Amino acid sequence: MSAATGTPPRLPLTDRRRAALRGLLDGLLRDRGAGRVVLFLAAPRSAEAGWLAAYARAAGARAEVRAAGRWPAELLERRAAAEAGERATAVVVLADGALRLPPGVLQLAGTEDLSPLDLWRPDEEVEAAVAALLGGLGTAPRVRTAGGGELVCATGGAVRGARPGTVEAPLTAADGTFTADGALSVNRRTAWDARLAGRPVTLTVAGGLVTALDCADETLLRFLTRAVHVHRARTAVALLFGTGHSGTGHDGDGHSGFSAADGPVNATRRGVGLRLAVGTRDAYNPASADLRIDLTAASGDWS
Repeated sequence: MSAATGTPPRLPLTDRRRAALRGLLDGLLRDRGAGRVVLFLAAPRSAEAGWLAAYARAAGARAEVRAAGRWPAELLERRAAAEAGERATAVVVLADGALRLPPGVLQLAGTEDLSPLDLWRPDEEVEAAVAALLGGLGTAPRVRTAGGGELVCATGGAVRGARPGTVEAPLTAADGTFTADGALSVNRRTAWDARLAGRPVTLTVAGGLVTALDCADETLLRFLTRAVHVHRARTAVALLFGTGHSGTGHDGDGHSGFSAADGPVNATRRGVGLRLAVGTRDAYNPASADLRIDLTAASGDWS
């Protein structure tokens, strides 16, 4: 039964999900020394919340579920941070959207086709994937994307990304074309679908600056045109690499694995992302000076 709604979970509890539940709870209860687990249910994840609560109680911990589906994002962030400050308490947020959460809070996110439990991996597996990528990425990568796009880059060396399972390579130069057909993320609250499948964005980059862009979606094209040419988020500042799930659904349906929400799932997809930001002397006004846009190529490859 779901701890949040009292109804049977609609997802099957597969062997893969059982292993993920055990791994998650082992880390929360043993590594973090928690005797109390607080679950914030902010997405249609009642099945996962119920399973997590049941496994926690079976392990001897106190489990509490908070139904936060109608809460504003800011309230959820504050409540989660406050609980994380409590002694011997582990906090898990089941939410697909982008949230600003402290390091002590574990956010689990999925897509319409993938449960967060299908995407979760043990810390040691994530670390191994990141280490392999850090060791294999040179300082002059050539990035290939859909439609024959190729971006010739120079980087200052790869570093670990802000999110677990990601790598970033700050750019010192970039020239060519980049086609994003995966997802788009903006460091602002947005209400649109973050997926770019069926409406790819193609950028022309010269001397590290976006000089032209194209997209069949007129609304998205207007937004990006204004962001690049008016607010001047035109500088290619970094390449972004995810080491996450291969991108097909657990039933082999071949979905891209990107989420409609602008959240953590998109940040850890395999592929290559290009980050655009406002140049040091380019700020249109103080409010737009920190504007950042991440465009991900689901089919991206590099050498």
